[in-house]
Formats: sequence, structure tokens, C-alpha cells
Amino acid sequence: MEGCGAGYGMFLLVQYSQTVLLSKHKGEGCVWLSPYLDSHREEDVGLTRGRPLYLDAHRYQQLKLLWLEHKLPIVINSNRNATIRWNRV
Repeated sequence: MEGCGAGYGMFLLVQYSQTVLLSKHKGEGCVWLSPYLDSHREEDVGLTRGRPLYLDAHRYQQLKLLWLEHKLPIVINSNRNATIRWNRV
């Protein structure tokens, strides 16, 4: 995470269908929108419903722009209600 991401990382938790954004600077992160939606355009966090999920082009584009425009710090700081603390391993 230190090399090309300037201390920020974006991770897809496939088993939970969630995206996690992390910052090594403050040891904080947040859970953000999943790029995968079902046929009703709903998230299935934790994959509990068993419906097939599809990559949503609009959400994927949002994730891509977050990374390319260096907006991860803004999103992590603005999502205080979904902020998580983590320890480097």
C-alpha cells in the first residue's frame, strides 16, 4: 500500500460484496459502495440473498474515479458513520 497508492488502498471483499477504503496515515478506513448489484440494482451485503450479482458500470466508474482523482482521503474522512479502525500487519 505504500508504493504507488500514497498510503491509501481500495479493496474488494468478495465474500461480503463490499468495498473497503483504507488509509495508512491515520489507520482509518471506511466501507463504501459495492460495485456489484443484483437484477433489482440492490446490494447484497454478506451475500445472504443468494441472487446473482452483476458488475454495475456506474458504480465501477465511481470507484475508478475515486482512485484516479485521488479522492480516497476525502471519502474516508466524510464517511465518519462508516469509519473503521485497522492495524497494519
